Amino acid sequence: MYAWLLLAASNAMAGRAPRSLLSADKVREAIAWGRSASEAELEQYELKTADTWRVDFDTPFLRVAQLAAALARSGKVLTESDVPEKVLVDEVHVYVHARQAEDSSRALPNFEYVMITRPAAEGRSESVLPTALGRFVRQVPIPGYYGPARVAQSVRASFPIDALKPGSEVRVVLHGGAIESIPIEAAALARVR
Repeated sequence: MYAWLLLAASNAMAGRAPRSLLSADKVREAIAWGRSASEAELEQYELKTADTWRVDFDTPFLRVAQLAAALARSGKVLTESDVPEKVLVDEVHVYVHARQAEDSSRALPNFEYVMITRPAAEGRSESVLPTALGRFVRQVPIPGYYGPARVAQSVRASFPIDALKPGSEVRVVLHGGAIESIPIEAAALARVR
């Protein structure tokens, strides 16, 4: 059902232009902010939390700040030259993964693909395919439970930095072909750095 999406994504990735990086000024700002920010401020930005799954994302600024905070906790100082290029790439990373429901007997969803649709001219919409897509199996923690781990397939997708705009939607394809649409609202982007 979604094989054409995978083919289009691979074609888009093959011809992509060189990637831009977070500016040096923003890197310095992110490092300084990361050293003083709270754990809550450094969490990925939430787009949707459902009963058994979640969608969130990060930006290069947030990734640098998270790295600075992690090193600061271990007594180390992050400098501009220490930041790996893959952290600085000017793109958003969207993560879609299962989470444990209050009723722990419920099945966990597995995810296959994610894309963004955004408004285009004349009332139409256009699809923004990921520039990179990774699937991975993740252990889903069950609070207070120490038995066998439950696992589910998650997805991490990279998109151009300007892909997440109010009025757009994140579309998630689950194993089996069902699609969930998550509208992107201005309030969800208000604190994004």
